[in-house]
Amino acid sequence: MLENTKKGTVPMRVLSLCEVDYDTMVSVINICDAIIRDYQRDEGRQWSKELVRWMDMARDHVNECISELVDMPAVGALVNENNELGMLVKLNTALVAARMFPE
Repeated sequence: MLENTKKGTVPMRVLSLCEVDYDTMVSVINICDAIIRDYQRDEGRQWSKELVRWMDMARDHVNECISELVDMPAVGALVNENNELGMLVKLNTALVAARMFPE
């Protein structure tokens, strides 16, 4: 969508901001993945609250893009994809929290 958007327009700015949010979120998820791999090597070790903070940061970037897209017309598919991504991040956060704080 960004490539097909006219330069200097509000939609281009909004899509550019979402692209930054998405790239940042991917970087944060890669950090989360590295944290999980480190903890899997030492099964007796507790997961760190640091992981939950990083996952919260990923969710914040998903939410930021959602808020930027609200007033932009004709981006329904992108909003749907972003919402699905947000649900995946929430699910993963819940799974991590369940592992960190078992009953």
